[in-house]
Parts: sequence; structure tokens; C-alpha cells
Amino acid sequence: MNTIQSSKPQDTVRTSIFYINDLHGQFPKIPMLKSEADTFELSTKKREDVDPLFLAGGDLFIGYTAPKNKVVSSFINSSGLEYSALGNHDVDSLDILKSNIGNTDVKFVTSNLKRKGATPFDKDINNSKLTNSFIVQKNGHTYGIIGASPEVLSTKRHQAKMNKANLAVENYTDTKKSIEEEVEKLQSQNIDKIIMVSHLGHAVDKQLASQVSGIDVIIGGHSHDLVEGKKIIQAPDGNPVIITQAGQNGEYFGQLDLTFDKQGHIIEATNNVQTTDNSPKSAVSMFFQDRILGKAIPLGTITRVDKMQGNSKVVENPYANFFADAMRTELDADIAMLNSANIRGTLKKGTLNSLDLDNLTPFSNPLVKAKLSEKEIVDVIKQGAKSINDRMLKPGIMQVSGLKYKIDEKGEVSTIKMLQKDGNFKELNLKNPSEEKQYTAVFDDFFLKSKEYSVLNPATIIQRYDFGKDKVAQDYIKKLDTKNIQITLDGRIENHYNK
Repeated sequence: MNTIQSSKPQDTVRTSIFYINDLHGQFPKIPMLKSEADTFELSTKKREDVDPLFLAGGDLFIGYTAPKNKVVSSFINSSGLEYSALGNHDVDSLDILKSNIGNTDVKFVTSNLKRKGATPFDKDINNSKLTNSFIVQKNGHTYGIIGASPEVLSTKRHQAKMNKANLAVENYTDTKKSIEEEVEKLQSQNIDKIIMVSHLGHAVDKQLASQVSGIDVIIGGHSHDLVEGKKIIQAPDGNPVIITQAGQNGEYFGQLDLTFDKQGHIIEATNNVQTTDNSPKSAVSMFFQDRILGKAIPLGTITRVDKMQGNSKVVENPYANFFADAMRTELDADIAMLNSANIRGTLKKGTLNSLDLDNLTPFSNPLVKAKLSEKEIVDVIKQGAKSINDRMLKPGIMQVSGLKYKIDEKGEVSTIKMLQKDGNFKELNLKNPSEEKQYTAVFDDFFLKSKEYSVLNPATIIQRYDFGKDKVAQDYIKKLDTKNIQITLDGRIENHYNK
């Protein structure tokens, strides 16, 4: 735990920020977060010498499932979350975003989301539910809250829906300019304590902090970094900017305690990031969650869960292994493939139920079976492997079943092997892969429209299914020893990034 300390003059302001980011609708973690948020509220409520704030770095929601969104909304409203960045997964669907804004008390703050005409959110914007910046008073002290959304919302994947709503997210240069304007606007109103909720990613947050004066704190998100202690960047005016982030999926929460001098400069700070693994579960939260989601169906008992050895975007994922094996086995294919971002959350030893599977697969894309050539398989594995050299680790490596492959330190694929009928693995030709050799592959229809894995866009479809990964996994589990379900790593992906 790092601290900034100096002698405190009499006219100081003490601030305590409880924060989360990239919850991604992970409802199993919500009862623990609710309990910790309640504890924070109780500990600060009667202390007029401390100004409490509850902030989020975006991606509170994910996917398209209304019941999950209701659980998140219930948490937001009952825990007192005040301001959040607008993340890319908050905008998975503009219709759902509008509903989520309407059903929650949180204010989404984003300085770089611009209107190009009338939008479906004009009423929310006018009511300050979706705003460039916000001014809040705590115990007679005034704070400015600014925010930023990720540039990914301006890419081709999101462009059509954003254009349809007359909305656009700015590039970095324009984002920096818009944030500077919001800071200047707040400072012109004598506001000298400015906090930013950001979904730009940790690398961009650090860059921004070093180039823009007037920001005191950045509560980050998007890159899923776990920033324990503090990251302190010096702004152009010489003042410190504290940047923090609490991982992803509700696995962590943070509390940042600050002391400002009478000029609004931070003179003391302590940042404490904690895991929710040891947190009690809120009974109230559990009650409403059960009512909203319905009764979970027990499927079996988990006796082993291997821990992921790094960032889920670029390392072998034991949960993806399980789903991919289910897809390949149940739909009788040579291989199965999943993009790394498709699987979210974690499991523990003990009872496995239907809601656990649903939670791990927030995107309800139906599955397809297709014919792929050796060349298409090689090319798409290579396309994903380049993610280890991307500062946001995007789009993520390909999670697989029926394949083994290795990625070297340059992000190049050095070997790919395919499972044969006799149980052995045979190496594919990386230098001159065949366009004639054909194999059956199962994946979800996300790949058919993804620019990030464009190799699979023109795949020859054999069959389309009206169900997704969770349904296949339930059928797969019935054929296992349900008293001994194992979620394992087996070395099917070897990646220099692990080391």
C-alpha cells in the first residue's frame, strides 16, 4: 500500500472513494460488492470530516439479457453508486442502454461522446443521466466529475449503431481536447478537485494524465488492470495524478482515501484494493437476485478448478476449454473455437448450476458448424495471436478444442497441431497450409461478422443452431461424472505472454 504524505495545513479536505470497474454483469459477485458498499457507506455516513464518493470505471452491464441487467440495476440503486464512465459493453445494445439508464440512479459521465443530431438519449442528456461532466457537493465541498468512453466505440464494429443514434466517440486527440475543455469549464467555476471516471484503458489513462493538467484522480477501466497501491503520474503543471483500477468481473473493489490542501492539490493518499473472495454476501442482494433470475438448476459438483495464469485475453482459459470441448464433442466437429472475450467470470469448487453457466457466457450468440480449410484455421489462429503485441491485448487469442498451438515472444505462431481420431495430434503446415484439406469447426456466429477475426467471415456454413454454448455445456455435463466435474488447463495453448 503506497502513500503520499506531507504536513497537513488546517484547511484540508478529506475524501474517500469506493470504486469498481468492468463488473460485466457478473451477478455472483454482486452480493459481495453490495456488502462492501454497505460497509463503506456506514463507515463514512456519520463522519462530516470525510466526503464519500462511489464511482465506477464503466462496463457495469454486458450483453443483451434483461434479467441480468435488472440484477445490476438493483445493485446500483441499492448500493448508492453515483457516477460511472460509459463503457463499450454498456453500449452492447442502444435500446438496452436506454433501458438501463432509465432503470438506474447512476449518472453516466462521458466527455468524448458527441451528438451529431437528435438521439434516443436526448431526454437522458437533458436530465443529466448521460452527461459530459457533473458537479457534486459533499459536506459543503465541491467536486467536478468528468468521464471518457473508449475509442473502440468509433470502430467499424460499433459504427453502424452509433451513427444510427447520431452519436460518435472521439479519437484520442479530440478526446484529450474535450477533457481539457471540461476541466477548464469546471475550473472557471472555482472547482479545484476534479475526478475522472475513465473507460479508456490503463495505458491511455497514463498518457492522458501526463498531458492534461487539472485532473486529480482517474478511476479507470476497460483494460482490466489490477492497480494495487497507487500509480502516480505527474501532470504538466507538476501536480500528481493518481490512477487506479480494480481488475474485472467484480473480483476486486477499491477504496482510495485522499487529503486535499486548500488549493485542491492532493497532499496525502492511500489506495487499498481488495478481493471480494473474502467478503460476506448481502442477504438483501441474494433475495432480489433469486427473485429476478429464478431458481438455478443443479447440474453437478465441481471438484477441480485450475487458476488462469495471466490475462484472460491472451492465455489459455480453463472455462473456455470446458465450453470448447463441449461444443466440439456434442456437435461432432473436428475442432471448436471461441474468442477470449466470449467467456467471463469464474467458478469455485462445489455445486455447479445452470445460472453459473449462463453467467460465464454473457453473449447469447447461436452456434454454427462450418467447413474450414487448413489455411483458414492457421490464419485465424495467427490473427488472434497478434493480440499479445496490442497494448489492449485485443482482439484476444483464439481459445480452442481439438487443437494445440504455441505463440512465441514476437506474437508469432510457431506450431499448430490437430487432434486425430486415434487420439494423437498431427502438426499442421504453417508455411504452406492447404486450401483443399477441409475440417469441420464449431464456433458462434459472432465470427461471421467480426472484423477482428475476418478470416472466418466467409466460412462455408454446414448447419446453424438455435442455441448457444450454455445449452451445449449442460448436455455435455450429463455425460460426465457429475460428481467430479473438472475445469482444467492442459497446455493446449503455450504462450510467451504467460511467462
